[in-house]
Amino acid sequence: MHFLDDHYGHVDTSDFYRHCQNTARVVDPYSALAKLFVLPMETLPGGISRVRFLLVAAHQISEGLTMYSWMSHFLSLLNTPDSELSASLPKLLEPESFQKRLPLPQEDHYPPIRGTRARQRWFWTLTLILRHIRKPLPPAFPNPLRRLIPRPHAIPMSPTYDKTLNYTRTPPLNSFACQSILSPSTTARLHHLCHEAGVSIGSGCFALCGMVMMELEEARHPYTPAASRKPFIGSFPLNPRQFFNHHAALDSLMLAFSDGLVLPFLSSDLDPEGRFRLLARSAHRQLRIYQKRLRKEDEAKLGARSPGRVIATNYIAAVERAEAKLPPQLRTGVTPQGAYPANVNFSGATCGVSSVGRTDAMLKQGTYSLDGKEAVEKRFVADFRSLDMGVRVRDDEFLIGIGGSAEHVFVNVSYDANAIDEVRVEEWRRRMEGVLEGGETARL
Repeated sequence: MHFLDDHYGHVDTSDFYRHCQNTARVVDPYSALAKLFVLPMETLPGGISRVRFLLVAAHQISEGLTMYSWMSHFLSLLNTPDSELSASLPKLLEPESFQKRLPLPQEDHYPPIRGTRARQRWFWTLTLILRHIRKPLPPAFPNPLRRLIPRPHAIPMSPTYDKTLNYTRTPPLNSFACQSILSPSTTARLHHLCHEAGVSIGSGCFALCGMVMMELEEARHPYTPAASRKPFIGSFPLNPRQFFNHHAALDSLMLAFSDGLVLPFLSSDLDPEGRFRLLARSAHRQLRIYQKRLRKEDEAKLGARSPGRVIATNYIAAVERAEAKLPPQLRTGVTPQGAYPANVNFSGATCGVSSVGRTDAMLKQGTYSLDGKEAVEKRFVADFRSLDMGVRVRDDEFLIGIGGSAEHVFVNVSYDANAIDEVRVEEWRRRMEGVLEGGETARL
């Protein structure tokens, strides 16, 4: 934990976040897998103060849903009396107690393949062959926000926070962020259209991202014939807990990945509401496959992308990636696929889209009252106001994170600024906020 007011009287949150993302690694895995920065306190009217925290955590232990669970618990700890916290410390710091509370890694939750040893081998054999013969997804149109010529090197940050951050190394690429909040009227319109189309809000958000990317692609390449337009493909992470039948607290990373979701290219000349409904229904059909609880009979389904094989195919892909990342002299040359290489998608997705759903069920303003008799008696009360999240990206990534409540939908984007143009990202943000609104802002 680091208190920034030991060194700085004022810290701009967005600027400090950008520096954390574009300097040497903040977390040293040999000492800790997370680091909490406490920004200088701001005094507000009425005896209230605002405190901002910035938590940097290794991706090995956290993802979006886990982070909301952690922040909810963190808020609870802030509202626990000092006497209770002090009394609990001796027990919590006992090695035996500490070991019991450590969450298991995701791999320890993988369900075993049912049946005899022969049946288990048959399952893995089928999975490998299905990865070999499966039909790849069609080529997608590339991200229209990309630069014509990528920057070869990251731009180093000025040493503004050199008392706290390490500026001796610059990452291979710049990882930048973009935040956007849909207005209450746009959010209400989104909810109405999703209800009208009979789809989930998550499917609607996926369709919204696809619509905006299609409009930007059309604006960048206006003379491409309609028959030559490629589809939008959004890669997306899955919450695999349902595949584990794991219903405990969201206390550690659990993540799986699909090949992607394909949406047909629709021209902006078409009615916006009609486009949205068609794309949302297409997204809903593809997403709901992964939203159902895994049944026993799903294991036997002969589909390379069936839910029953998601965990198995992710495991095989992880083994392949681990081998590929080794230096050539350390590679074993052994592949799980043997003589039957996997049939992969070579074109890549247009972008990544991830939805955490309704966040107000996990963390919301007003959980703890800052006024009234209870606040006076406690003398110290902390309540939640907002939470933004992002990741350090890899080459060419443009990762869209979506969540919200009944009143607002928020969008947090992390992107490779060496490959993606910041000016175009700002145009993307403007269109995301206006595509469902009436008037000129919805048009190109």
